Amino acid sequence: MAVDGPRPLFVYQLGVTYATELGSASMFELLARRVRDPGLAELFRQQEQSKRCQADNLAECVESVGRSPLQSTAPSEQGLRERFENFTQMQPSPEVLDMWALGVAIRSKHLAILNYQELAELAELLGESTCLERLRSNLQTKEANLARLEEQRAAARNRIFAVV
Repeated sequence: MAVDGPRPLFVYQLGVTYATELGSASMFELLARRVRDPGLAELFRQQEQSKRCQADNLAECVESVGRSPLQSTAPSEQGLRERFENFTQMQPSPEVLDMWALGVAIRSKHLAILNYQELAELAELLGESTCLERLRSNLQTKEANLARLEEQRAAARNRIFAVV
C-alpha cells in the first residue's frame, strides 16, 4: 500500500498503533510478573487486559475503513521493554524496581496518548465518525489509566524516599 495521502497515512498509523497496543500488552504482562508489590502487579494485569480491548477496538476501526489490521512492529514499546530489562540487570531493590516499572508504564501511556490524539484528529478530518468514536473511547481509557499509574508512582516514591 502506497502511503500517498491522508487516508493511507491514517490507515498506516492505525496499523502501527494496533501493533503497539499488542506489544504494550505484552510489556505490561512482563511488568506484572516482575514487580514485587501484589497491588501493582494486579494494576499491570488490568492494564494488559485494557490494552487487548483497545487493540480490538482498533481492529474494528481499521475494518470500518475497509482494511485489515497491518502487521507491523512496535519499536517504541520494544525500546521501553529493553529499558526495563536493562535496568533489572543492575539488580535494583524490589521497591526501586517497582518504581522503575511504573516509570516505564507511564512512558508507554504518554506515547499512546499522543498516538491516539493524532489518530483522532485525522479521523475527524477524514470524516471517519465510527472510527473516531472508538479512538476517543480508547483515548479516554488511556488518560484514566495514566492517572492511576501516576497515583501509584507517587505512592511508591513516598514509600521509598521516606526510608532515605
